Amino acid sequence: MAGVIISVLCTNYLVAQNINGKIISSESPVTILKIWGSHQERGFAYGYLLGEKISQTFATYSNSISKCKYRKLRGLIENQNCLEIDEAFLNEAKSMIDGMNEAKTNSYHLDHIDLLIINSIFDISGIKCLSRIKSFACSSLMSWGEATKGTDLNGASVISRHFDWFNSDGILNNQVILIHIPSESNEQPWLNIGIAGQIGVTSAINKSGVSAFLHTAPFTGLKGSNDKEYTPVMLALRKGIETKNVNADQQDDIFDILAVLSASKNGFSRPCIVSALAPATGRTSDRIAMVAELIPDFPYLVLRGNEYEDEIPGDNLYTANSLLKFKSRRQHGNRNKDMISALGEGKNISSEKNWELMRDHSRFKVPFDIETNIQFMQYIPEMNILKLSVSTDKTPAYLQKPVSFDLNYFFSTP
Repeated sequence: MAGVIISVLCTNYLVAQNINGKIISSESPVTILKIWGSHQERGFAYGYLLGEKISQTFATYSNSISKCKYRKLRGLIENQNCLEIDEAFLNEAKSMIDGMNEAKTNSYHLDHIDLLIINSIFDISGIKCLSRIKSFACSSLMSWGEATKGTDLNGASVISRHFDWFNSDGILNNQVILIHIPSESNEQPWLNIGIAGQIGVTSAINKSGVSAFLHTAPFTGLKGSNDKEYTPVMLALRKGIETKNVNADQQDDIFDILAVLSASKNGFSRPCIVSALAPATGRTSDRIAMVAELIPDFPYLVLRGNEYEDEIPGDNLYTANSLLKFKSRRQHGNRNKDMISALGEGKNISSEKNWELMRDHSRFKVPFDIETNIQFMQYIPEMNILKLSVSTDKTPAYLQKPVSFDLNYFFSTP
């Protein structure tokens, strides 16, 4: 495993109010920001310290939607019609704008609705009255138990994950690891690996060792209805990662992610897939790893574990953009087929082998060899290690040298 690299550039800032945040590293290719306190305090610090990057991200997102459609989306969020946003996230977004205004980095005169649009971008193409947005083309491989015995992991769990999206400069130049240290008694420290402006989850880990990763399922033909309410999936995942013991069973594990996904009464506005992983020690497989296939039609959520006969052997679960279990479609794309072949019996999967399988057999291929691999990461819960490569110059992340981070440091009291 590569050595742990951390650099501290600055301490707290003082302006009209205390800034509950610090930039741990702003060295290319990814900015690392830690924020703490209430939702409002964290939001203000986020906006104050990263306002310029948030503005740049907004410009990239807004350019993908026509002005007419954008106005319609604003109305849906303002009126809580179709997209339903928790009050805590509304207040956090408002505080982000206050921070950006204080720092004089609100270049596009954004308000909190604009920020909530960024965090609902995934759901937009699932609402019939709105335009399509380019899909994430992510993939992940989880291994644990019998699959990792006899290796450096010795039965512990591991996930390697590709985040694939369109590689514009506005995305590549504004990648962020955002670390939250909440003061709310029912919340816990967590982080998201994503893009400036996100308050929701695309690739997230909490202090309890639970992680959640978002994938799209873009080729199903299923869409949500305009007369139903949907929770933006990135915000639902945040609730599952951030909140302690969501399902009140006195355990922090992947069942908490399942609880928030199941609570969405209408499912989600567009088909998507969530991979979730927890530490393997002392847990049965159903509490270690799961793949949730989410659709806007009944039954809304289909759960896939290692007991499902998907041709992925043993204590391994693989996810790309295919619905395998929903209506027994078993839509095996090329990446699924490549991974099935490469896994063999699915044993002796070390941390390095898990990484190499994803690097070599889970690349998303598009016409004209356009690279979309923005981030490539690995998380080992029992070791509290995050390994990350990112793309900065349109060279795919899987070809970049990874850096390893100690999550004990990230989640420590500021």
